[in-house]
Amino acid sequence: MRARALLTIALMLALPASAQAADLYVDPHAAGCSDVVGPDVAGHAATPWCSPTPAFGLARPGDVVHLASATYGAQLRPLSSGTAAQPIVYQADGPVVIAAPAGTVGVMLTGVHDLVLRGLNVQAAAVQGVWVDDASGILIDRLTVANRAGVGVQVKRGASVTITHSRLINNARAGLLDMSQARGTVLRDSLVSANGRDGRRYDGDGVELNSTGAVVTGNTITHNGDSAGFEHGIYAGAAADHYAIVGNTIGGNAGADIKAAGGPGLVADNRLNSGLFGVVLSDNPAPVTVQYNLIQGRFQHGVLLTTGHAPARARLWNNTVQQTGRSTASGNASAVFVASAAQLDLRNNLISYTNPDALGTALMINDRSLVGSFVSLTNWYSSTDGSRRRLAWNGSRVTFVQWRSLSGQDSSSIDSRPPAFSTSGRVASRNMGAGRGTRLGLAHDLAGTALNPGARPDIGAFQHG
Repeated sequence: MRARALLTIALMLALPASAQAADLYVDPHAAGCSDVVGPDVAGHAATPWCSPTPAFGLARPGDVVHLASATYGAQLRPLSSGTAAQPIVYQADGPVVIAAPAGTVGVMLTGVHDLVLRGLNVQAAAVQGVWVDDASGILIDRLTVANRAGVGVQVKRGASVTITHSRLINNARAGLLDMSQARGTVLRDSLVSANGRDGRRYDGDGVELNSTGAVVTGNTITHNGDSAGFEHGIYAGAAADHYAIVGNTIGGNAGADIKAAGGPGLVADNRLNSGLFGVVLSDNPAPVTVQYNLIQGRFQHGVLLTTGHAPARARLWNNTVQQTGRSTASGNASAVFVASAAQLDLRNNLISYTNPDALGTALMINDRSLVGSFVSLTNWYSSTDGSRRRLAWNGSRVTFVQWRSLSGQDSSSIDSRPPAFSTSGRVASRNMGAGRGTRLGLAHDLAGTALNPGARPDIGAFQHG
């Protein structure tokens, strides 16, 4: 037995030791830096690499490459990959600027997986600031990306690429461009602002989604685009499907705050403020559900359903649309305007045109022949029209009684003059919609208040009380 035990120990000692994750250091200002030393030497802060280039091929799973404060005038292009349990991390240990030469992509992530980029400031003048292709398990954390000649971050064949706590700002074209080959891209808790300022008519959205399974949540998305009507805060294109746009604050964009084509998709729990449009729906092969959003401010239309190449298909559930006035000098300014829709389901919405000018209605069906399946009930409509013509049917204003007769809808809905609204979008006067909604199986309101599954919800985006 003792001989067998000694043999086992000898065999174990003969096996190569498993690689241990290491801290690797880069500091171009260190007197002892050198790019010809190995990881064993660069594993000490006193003897770092001068540039991150050696780390691109030498870093191993679990390693953390520490970048000292400096401006690095070359492309960041990792060549080795980590694992899901042990990603390779490129970590800024102070203000770090990646400033590749003009025309060169700042950060190139191709053919790699399980990497983390943290704390970098990418300044570019190229087609992309950050390019991701044939890559997976990528975490981009606390980056600033500003590209004066193109897109901020572009994801092509990327799977599970997450951008979090970052700033996509002042990019000449889209802040984030997510292409149709991508899967599971996530943008979370980030600022996307002042992108698309290149004088072109298209491709200057804050976020452009064309992929499957994208999630955009918890972001602030403002002042993107320089071409009215064509560049949006978020644009989900016709190829986008199974996407979720949830819990964002969006406003002041050149086109819509959200243009939701494609589908199926979910637009929920967002706060949208003044712009040309709040939400635009079109080109939906499957319905997009728009629920528990606050759309409050000056718009041409708070919600527009229309046709690009194909008509809209949408469920509008438990939204509050308070249109305080038009965003343009002419044209109709209804809070919800239906130009065309193959499928439209309106339930539990508080839809109000509150400007005293009475230039807009709460809801307009512009041409009934361009609307297919149409269901509307338990909504609350209000406007300032002195003749109580709060809705429009086939382009003509009608009273609520006339609306019910012409449309055959809204037998359990209500109409009134506009209630008082707080700046947070809640009804600040008598809440006529309290407990008047239809049970839709939803879990919570815009503020996160849990809904009682056995009780009728309030009309609008908020529960009272």
